[in-house]
Amino acid sequence: VIPESFGLSATIGVEGSAKLSIRNMGSEDLPIQITTVQFDHILKFDESDFVLPAGQTKVIDFTINPPSEAGVYTGKIILNSGTKRFEIPFALNVNSELSLFDVSINLDERYKTIKQGQDIIGQINLLQAGLQEEADVRVEYTIKDFEGNVYSQISETVAVLREKEYDYEFKTSALPVGEYLIGVEVVYSGGVATASHQFQVTGSLF
Repeated sequence: VIPESFGLSATIGVEGSAKLSIRNMGSEDLPIQITTVQFDHILKFDESDFVLPAGQTKVIDFTINPPSEAGVYTGKIILNSGTKRFEIPFALNVNSELSLFDVSINLDERYKTIKQGQDIIGQINLLQAGLQEEADVRVEYTIKDFEGNVYSQISETVAVLREKEYDYEFKTSALPVGEYLIGVEVVYSGGVATASHQFQVTGSLF
């Protein structure tokens, strides 16, 4: 399956689109049914029930109808074929229509797969896209999984003039083995800007 995970941005009220490529590597035809977790009313597939012949590749188009509230949303695309099940983590960063700030989060390569108890340092960048004057914004940091469960949610007020870049330490000691997302939301007067980054917890640090 290409890609093996999604991390997309969207704007409230603006429909988007994306593609998913599926290849049957086996020697038998596969009946495939596509479903979702947490995204039933957000993702709409051109085809969701079909047979993929052996050795063939199929590209599936789908539309994205963003929720009416800004935020970082997580879920999964599920491919079912008989008793087989393949899960594709999906993150959707929904921004408000008014865009006065941009935000991004970057993780060093060593933090994309971690052991249990290993904290993560993320590099946060806040950029004023509108009026260039100092403003206080609320920055919310969230760790959640792709079933919609929230494991950590912390907020702080940050002063920004033009651009601000800083490191933030995310505590992960409560996380079991699995796939997760760090979400960052910048809440300011009149809007919300969002960003996220995916990571995986593989086992015990000790």
